[in-house]
Amino acid sequence: MIETIVFGIVLAAMYVLHGSSTIPMMTGVSAAALLGLAAIVMLVRGRKARAAELGLRTAVLALSCAAIYGLAAVNSFTAARRTGDIAAACEAYKAKTGAYPENLRALVPEYLKSVPAAKFTIMWAQYRLVGSRLMHVREPGMLASAYDLETKKWDIVAVAEMFPRKGN
Repeated sequence: MIETIVFGIVLAAMYVLHGSSTIPMMTGVSAAALLGLAAIVMLVRGRKARAAELGLRTAVLALSCAAIYGLAAVNSFTAARRTGDIAAACEAYKAKTGAYPENLRALVPEYLKSVPAAKFTIMWAQYRLVGSRLMHVREPGMLASAYDLETKKWDIVAVAEMFPRKGN
């Protein structure tokens, strides 16, 4: 049982380290489904003790997946709230200078004490200001959230848009 608990903790740690919930969730759900199926097979074969053990392992992995989902939800909420704080600082900067800042470092320390992390992960936790869009990664390699300071609207874009190539 301890190895299943450790496996669940490792899946959650993968999310915290990398910021991507896709791989840990797919791994956890797949493992839980297979263990659940094995538990049913053991129950049908009359091996109730083994079925109970496998069922418990399934529950541990399901709880791990729920924890990862919860962390991702907290991160989404946190990133959106902090985007609002940074957007307000950008608006104050524009009111004083007549234009939005070229980068977020221009807001420190007059408008922000520091540029906050977008979410509680080690990688992919930064904000970027690209033109008038304040962006952060939702799912590394796939999606980013973009708040347009001029239109005051949210959009979901490819992560590549956070890192435009010069000359394009």
